[in-house]
Amino acid sequence: MNPYSTANVPWGSYGIHGTSAPWSIGSFASHGCIRMRNQDSEELYEWVPVGTPVDIVGPREKVQRVLRRNSVGPDVVVLQLKLIELGYFQERAKGTFGKETEAALRAFQRDKRLPETGIADDKTLKMLNI
Repeated sequence: MNPYSTANVPWGSYGIHGTSAPWSIGSFASHGCIRMRNQDSEELYEWVPVGTPVDIVGPREKVQRVLRRNSVGPDVVVLQLKLIELGYFQERAKGTFGKETEAALRAFQRDKRLPETGIADDKTLKMLNI
């Protein structure tokens, strides 16, 4: 059995897996992977079907750049999660700014009487409180 799963995101690939160095769990030594004790990984492998979507939620980072169509990264996830929370975005937050994110952002801008650019500029980000 190989209790190893990789998650592809637009800005990289991360694994959820056991480790032969359990003392390193919880440290910043994994380059983004989720490491767990081998026995826990094996048990989880039995419970969760391969291909199950996994959302890993941590502290939200501040968006520090203008976001527009084709932007990619964890800050786009922050934007999408906020738009989901406010009821504007119905998709899964994947970190890729496409036409659905643009449409949701335009609807938010329209409701807040901002210019409907579909671009998350400083003024829009401030109104979103992100």
